[in-house]
Amino acid sequence: MAVALAAFASVRAPSGGWFLGVAIIGLASGVAVRRVRPSAVFVGQSVMAAGAVLVGVPGDAVVIAVALALYPVASGVRAWPAAAAVGGASAAVFVPGFMTVVVPGLPVVAAPPGEESFASTPLSSLGYGVVVIGGSWALGRVLRARRADAEQLARLREQRAVGEERLRIGRDVHDILGHSLSVIAMKAAVAEHLAADRPEEGHAALSAIAQVSREALDDVRTVLTALREVDDTRAGLDDLPRLVANAEAAGLSVTLEQDGHRQVPASVQASAYRILQEALTNAVRYAAPRECTLSLVQSAGALVVTATNPATRTWHSEGYGLLGVRERVTAHGGSMSAGGAADGRFVLRATLPLSTARRP
Repeated sequence: MAVALAAFASVRAPSGGWFLGVAIIGLASGVAVRRVRPSAVFVGQSVMAAGAVLVGVPGDAVVIAVALALYPVASGVRAWPAAAAVGGASAAVFVPGFMTVVVPGLPVVAAPPGEESFASTPLSSLGYGVVVIGGSWALGRVLRARRADAEQLARLREQRAVGEERLRIGRDVHDILGHSLSVIAMKAAVAEHLAADRPEEGHAALSAIAQVSREALDDVRTVLTALREVDDTRAGLDDLPRLVANAEAAGLSVTLEQDGHRQVPASVQASAYRILQEALTNAVRYAAPRECTLSLVQSAGALVVTATNPATRTWHSEGYGLLGVRERVTAHGGSMSAGGAADGRFVLRATLPLSTARRP
């Protein structure tokens, strides 16, 4: 572009001394390096443009050189510096051009015989300069606005990702500690009741408390590790037997029914595990008699997770646990229902699609 501008100016310029060649080379060099130091190049280009017009460089070439230097400035600075820049560019071009018209003896470049120029008259020169310089400034401002919008969108996406990650961590901590602390509280009550009359059973209850506490601590460490590692190891369907054993240690009778859950994405397995963990936590707290049936069925491109247990009270609203379950299911684009059935049992059912691991 710089070479083309130099050639264009040289062809249209009248024969002159070395200063004319220096002016053309200076303008072309400014165009070549305008993106390295936009502001400094623009100031230098404006000064050279004023001198170039006075020594006879064609005005249309000067306008193009200044417009090319103005564009990166207009696209990279705030509004008032950009407005000052377009004012300076206009002054650098139009004031010397006006002087060539009104001051006798200054060179005036006319179009070669038989050619028409956009800047062959003072009026057309003014219009040409306004269009080219104004267009360069406008394009630069549009580019800056689009870049600012893109940066704002990126920040919003980042904030959304942080918020979603915070919710995920909150759900994991609630599910882990809620389940484990429920088992610990239940076994502690049993140990206290049996400590005097049946010390062996009381000792077994205390051993169960110690085991569940260690497992809860390991799970919390896993969640905290996920804050530092992208590819964290999450609980999956293969860990369900341990989950069931912990619930049974708290006195809950659990029936686990599994059918065709192979090749389930890891994120779906993790969500299914946490959903069943929440179901068992609620069953330990509220079920009477103390029993719960868990079911996992893979069909029609989805994993259907169901938990059923007798309910001792009517479920009118969702607590934090069921709210976390709903958020997990929604993140996968699935569906969920939770409430009392006609036979008085509480049923939690979640459908997790397998086609997408997790929506963005």
